[in-house]
Amino acid sequence: MNVRRTIETTTSVALSAAIGFISFLILVPTLAAGVPLLLLALAGAPLIAAAFVYCHLLARLERRRAAALLGAEFPTRAFPREGSVPVRALVTRVVDRCSSRSTALTSARPSRSPRALRAADQSVR
Repeated sequence: MNVRRTIETTTSVALSAAIGFISFLILVPTLAAGVPLLLLALAGAPLIAAAFVYCHLLARLERRRAAALLGAEFPTRAFPREGSVPVRALVTRVVDRCSSRSTALTSARPSRSPRALRAADQSVR
């Protein structure tokens, strides 16, 4: 039994729970405030853009964590650099399909109980 690998895996699972909880606490209120404010002359656009940026940074963090745990390299996708005006760049990022998808997947990410994690671990063996 590799003790170091077990500790790394357990730490990764514990950190995933903390990151998921913090992400939930950030994204749900941000999107809950941003979407209704979108009806008021696009006042919610900065909040929704901030949620996209947060999800992009979260995805980069998760890729780095997975690469460290698995010993593999995962490619990262940069934001499109279209437009020199900050508003145009912001709109490009909000409309970007991959950014929208990462926000939706991060927001809808189900949490897994320790019992479900043990069951999944035993099914792999």
